Amino acid sequence: MALVANPLVFPITSGEISYVSGQVQLQSPGFQTGHGTGSETRSRRSNRSSSDEAPVRSWDGFLEEDLRAGGPDLPDLPCEKLPIPDTHSQYERLTGSARVRLCEDILKICRQYDLDILEVDFCGRRCTFMPTKIPNLTVLLLTRRKPHSAGEWIKAARAVRGLLHQKGIENINVEIIDRALLRPLQLSPCTPKDDIYSKWSVVRDEIIHAIRLKDIRYISCCRAGCSENIDDCPVTVLLGVNPKIQEWKVTRERVVTILDKHALTGVGVLIRKDSITRSVESYEGPAMENFLEGAPANMGFSLAPGRMQASRGTLGGWVELQNPRSGQWIPFALTCTHCVLPVGRHKSVEEEKVLHTWEKQGVPFGDSTAGKMLTVDSPSRDEITTLLDAWKGQIQSLEDDPLYKRVQAAHEKEDFVIPRDQAQWESNRRVLDILKPKRDGVKLFFQKQGYLLGSVMAASGLVERPLASVLRMDPKASPSTLDWALVRVRENRHPGENTIPPDAKQKFQVVFDKLTGFKHGGDIKANSVLMKVGHASGATAGFYNKLLTAMIATRIVDGKETPMVTHEHSIYPSVTKGKRSVIEHGDSGSFVFDHSGAVVGMAWGGNAYEDTGYFTEISDLIEDIKNQTGIREIRLLGGSY
Repeated sequence: MALVANPLVFPITSGEISYVSGQVQLQSPGFQTGHGTGSETRSRRSNRSSSDEAPVRSWDGFLEEDLRAGGPDLPDLPCEKLPIPDTHSQYERLTGSARVRLCEDILKICRQYDLDILEVDFCGRRCTFMPTKIPNLTVLLLTRRKPHSAGEWIKAARAVRGLLHQKGIENINVEIIDRALLRPLQLSPCTPKDDIYSKWSVVRDEIIHAIRLKDIRYISCCRAGCSENIDDCPVTVLLGVNPKIQEWKVTRERVVTILDKHALTGVGVLIRKDSITRSVESYEGPAMENFLEGAPANMGFSLAPGRMQASRGTLGGWVELQNPRSGQWIPFALTCTHCVLPVGRHKSVEEEKVLHTWEKQGVPFGDSTAGKMLTVDSPSRDEITTLLDAWKGQIQSLEDDPLYKRVQAAHEKEDFVIPRDQAQWESNRRVLDILKPKRDGVKLFFQKQGYLLGSVMAASGLVERPLASVLRMDPKASPSTLDWALVRVRENRHPGENTIPPDAKQKFQVVFDKLTGFKHGGDIKANSVLMKVGHASGATAGFYNKLLTAMIATRIVDGKETPMVTHEHSIYPSVTKGKRSVIEHGDSGSFVFDHSGAVVGMAWGGNAYEDTGYFTEISDLIEDIKNQTGIREIRLLGGSY
């Protein structure tokens, strides 16, 4: 067995709760060796600490980890950084010349403790998994941890807070952090050459039966690290868990026991905070190009329930179902059930019951009640109003420009205007002449309800069923997620043509202009490059993970919480221009396709870090649509047949 050369294996990342490496050769004296003997051992960490013990807060609330120190009330990692609003009571003291003097004093203190500060930032900080919490006012100090500096960071943090108190700035945290801790984890699929590859199904099932599944979100296997080179990322069993639970040593060691049993001593275990998302959020993907009544809605466009103005999912693409009597091919938009079911907008208890039934059992084909209740917009009204608000602000800014107003008044009085001012006025005017007609056109589109796409004709609901593609990979696999909906287009709207947006075509370097059809014949190859065009993240690519992920949800059975295990197809991101996401909030419903233009599946969700996407394989999707609708012939609109 080849041993990993670096005892750290990969750096600490912000979401880490518990970690154990594969067996390593020790190179650094004094490094925590955990449970191994001799020079070959596994290295262990807990809560980002190489002592394998969670850092303890001192009497004043300050703490020190391997790569972070401060207090008195540091939020749990991972954190987001937010600007301080100008309405904050300390805003004036933390901006302008006052900020410059304050930073100089802070840097002076840090030098006394041999800290080379790279950046000083006054901001709000809160845990990523607590988005509704009020951010903590924080001075964030970025640096690099030096050897033998344990204990110095917490002293420096206390000294900086003492300075801030002297300046009258109270209720503020001091957070010193090694910028390496901000690096995202890079996930890549394992390869057939990895020892665990042929054993994963057995190992995964043994893990499921050996550990307590409560608070575990998923169990997967991948190469994980902070390098874009897959060879530098060790094979790791990755568990995503409830962010609120901090103690996972027992679970970690049970997984290690199973790995050792199967002679997989080179495989590590990482337990990180995470959550599974099927949410609909916001957005940098394809936008409506032509806001005209009846304009087509294309793949990747925003899509939302008619009752939810502030919601957005993705229109995956267009399919056709053949009427068995007439032989006519009828177009439908395909997306996810959770993208078309309204939430929190129910008019009555009766409607609530109907929606609950549709969620659990699906929408029967041609259900007349669904045709009335489940209307669908594309683009979403939120996209339109956001665009109108942006244009309103731009127009207002141009018209309120003092020079523009002065020249405008001079024109009305037929006064002389100097050429330089006239040139600036004309420049503003040209922009206004472009923006105002656009605004007026979109306003008219909105007023005429041009965004109305149609209504749900059939849907799977949010269900789990045995799927053929999964069972071919693992005959003992649990059921898998199904989450699809067919939307019948209104008479005054036109279906799109499954056209690849120009920017996506250029980014993907593909030769086809449209999707070519459904993938037929055989399973998806391991590590295949797969692509999608979603409304949230636009065009992204990733690598297919051939090792099925076990996802764990909680269901109420006989009045008790019971873990429900499903097995899912997944994608890990291909890092492009620094972008590490593959499926973001709002991308649900996106078609997943390969380099030939063949649709291989439809995305239905991702995770909190947006570094994993989950999808249903297209043959399973088509088969379920056939079973739900009774229609036997389905094809991709505009595909090659």
